[in-house]
Amino acid sequence: MMSARRIHSFLGLFFSVAIIFLAITGSLSVFADEIDWLTTPAMRVEPGKAGKGPLGRSFDAATAAMPEARPDVLIRFPGAGYADRLRLVKPDRSAVFVWVDPYSGSVTGTGAAVTVRQVLRELHRSLSTERTTVMIAVSALSLPLGATVIAGVLLYRRFWTGYFRKPRFSGSRRAMLSDLHRLTAVWSLPFLIITIATSAVFLSEMVGLGPPMMMAPKVEAAGSTPLPDGFDGKSLDRIVEQTRSALPGIVVSEVTFPNGPGKPVAVRGADDTVLVRPTASVGYSDTANMTLMMTHPAAAMGGRLRLFEAVRVLHYGTALGLPTRLLWLAFGLGLAALGILGAMICAERLTKEFKVRGRPARSGWGHYFKGSGIGNWIGIGAAVLALVLAAGRL
Repeated sequence: MMSARRIHSFLGLFFSVAIIFLAITGSLSVFADEIDWLTTPAMRVEPGKAGKGPLGRSFDAATAAMPEARPDVLIRFPGAGYADRLRLVKPDRSAVFVWVDPYSGSVTGTGAAVTVRQVLRELHRSLSTERTTVMIAVSALSLPLGATVIAGVLLYRRFWTGYFRKPRFSGSRRAMLSDLHRLTAVWSLPFLIITIATSAVFLSEMVGLGPPMMMAPKVEAAGSTPLPDGFDGKSLDRIVEQTRSALPGIVVSEVTFPNGPGKPVAVRGADDTVLVRPTASVGYSDTANMTLMMTHPAAAMGGRLRLFEAVRVLHYGTALGLPTRLLWLAFGLGLAALGILGAMICAERLTKEFKVRGRPARSGWGHYFKGSGIGNWIGIGAAVLALVLAAGRL
């Protein structure tokens, strides 16, 4: 039977590249909207004293800029300096973004419907693919990561005594690396537990064990187009106001338009319900007769669905806003540092063993890749391919 040390070393080394890659992409995803804001000039606007205008005005401006395209999703970001964004689908099925200043109602720019947020999300959860099998494989990494953490805790039984233990910088390099590895691990342990648990729940959902999702109502098709003739910003504002009246306190952040006849408009947002996504509350409206058909308040979710909402919020680090996002960024990068420190410790150990035995020595990283087996070569190949696919989209 393998000892805890061997399990910890073997799994940590075998999956280290994959875990480092997922830790970095996941950490950056926490601030993906801010990265988009920095890299997309059309997304940046000057806040106005009168506040943001109605969503309908942004809808009219964006659809006028692309009259041949079908409106798909309208997003209003919470930050004061963010433009509204409408995603439209053109007749050739390609998607485009139109950015609108919510204070003036003027278009600030257009561009391909690809964002840093989207790319980071796909890199993190599915390696730049849309394959369910890849998503399952990525989520399944929570299992060896969990085993590695358990084995590490068994090795360091009184881990709580190491929270404030100063690393030995004056000793050997390997001792210093080991101390840094343990120090990073004990501070990252709460984050690791949450990450492993939530990833395992995602895995169960992907294999069909999740709760049933809220279903949108069907509407009677009034024509051959998704939206009726004459649907405009005033129509949208009427629907939004109906939803706000039915869901008091909702802060609307997203409107999803029908992609075919007989489907409703979905107005989504957040209220005071805790541990749910900012689009958890939703109202569905029939655009043919401009009536609100159904609402799903976040607070009225069933227990299992509410649990899955909480899992997402905890995994994304948005539970308490900016404070938890900063913590998730720090802990996520700490997980990447754990993998790198573990690789360096392995390289130091194997280099010393080869010297003691009088065997031909490689470089430290050469020993690491030899000791980690095929796992890291698979991880490197997958990461490189994912980055190439992502670069092709940007």
